[in-house]
Amino acid sequence: MSHEKYLVKVLQYEAAYNTVSEEAGIRQCANCRWFNRTAVYQTAGCQVIEEHPLPIEATGLCLRHEPIPEEVLPHPPEPMEVEVMNLDTLEFTPTEVRGLKDRLLKRKDRSGITFSKAADGLRTAIIVTSNGYQDREYEHVATKALQRYVDDCYDDQGEWVGDNVLDFWHDKQLNNIGAIIAANMIDGFLVEIAKERSHPVVKAIWDYWQTTSNEGAIIWGASHQFTSTERGVYTNIRKSKTSILPIEAAANLGTAGEIIK
Repeated sequence: MSHEKYLVKVLQYEAAYNTVSEEAGIRQCANCRWFNRTAVYQTAGCQVIEEHPLPIEATGLCLRHEPIPEEVLPHPPEPMEVEVMNLDTLEFTPTEVRGLKDRLLKRKDRSGITFSKAADGLRTAIIVTSNGYQDREYEHVATKALQRYVDDCYDDQGEWVGDNVLDFWHDKQLNNIGAIIAANMIDGFLVEIAKERSHPVVKAIWDYWQTTSNEGAIIWGASHQFTSTERGVYTNIRKSKTSILPIEAAANLGTAGEIIK
């Protein structure tokens, strides 16, 4: 028997939520473990409090506030040069995206990865997930923060230990359509490889992704979800997932996703 878990959020009046904390700088949404610190959502949000009638702001506060556990951040924040780049328009062609495969592999020996349909029928994809460019929401992740994520995905022997998953368009019902199995920084861009998960629904999604891309019906972009104590400019993050979505829905236009044939 399968079971599904549904999350019921607390109403704002029950949590005494206010958009402006009286303890600004000490206790506010920006330093609460439940606040969505991510460059991929159109607005900020909370994992436990309803997003209406008031917007969930980094400056807010409610009775459900909890400090961010130390283990959420793998590294203590440290002085870091932030690379601010304005991204007006940047579009990758499918050929350019697929061509990133060999450059990604130069970082580590990943000879065990299969880059086409294997005997199990599962596919792999190249995803340009993020970069140091300022996105359309005037936010950006520092290049060194992305490099730190890549470094954390490999152990001292160069073996992959990353645990990020791939989802489809941030849909909570489609939050695991694959696994990220390799990553590297290439010319300031975070490039990842994802492998398809074995499941009938997941296969249909990858088929749709591949067909619409091959036909030119949809240009695919990407985004990622992460935790951070910062806002606007992110110099220290803990990334948890990558999402594939149409480029027009992506906050960062310098992203892409192509299935490798």
